[in-house]
Amino acid sequence: MDLKTRGIIANREVQIRRGVGSFKGQETDIHIDALTRNAKGDIADQITAIVETKGVWNPDLDRAMETQLRDRYLKDHHSPFGLYLVGWFNCAQWSNNDKRKRRSSKITLQEARDKFNTQAEVVSKNGTTVKAFVLDASLQ
Repeated sequence: MDLKTRGIIANREVQIRRGVGSFKGQETDIHIDALTRNAKGDIADQITAIVETKGVWNPDLDRAMETQLRDRYLKDHHSPFGLYLVGWFNCAQWSNNDKRKRRSSKITLQEARDKFNTQAEVVSKNGTTVKAFVLDASLQ
């Protein structure tokens, strides 16, 4: 079943705050809206989640869950739900010539999952709920 018929809409690069003057505004990586319907088929509720994505090489990987997702995108937003999605590419097949590999976190996949899950618990406060998911995108 596709997402649209289930009342789920996913968009990317959604502007949640307009820019003013030289300020660019704020765009989320992924913006998900999910609708529920009552027995009559009318919309009963809407839930929105903001997803911030980072590659394992990103220099802001360790702080963007708090500074970007929670403190910018979820702050003063109608939705308190965020997901921090980390693409984990570390593997032996990754070329040593790729500068992203050299900048990548040197911890294991499980250590990364534990680290970001713990961080999500810490940044979830004052009505904001953040979850972390480390996606294993490495070649096997």
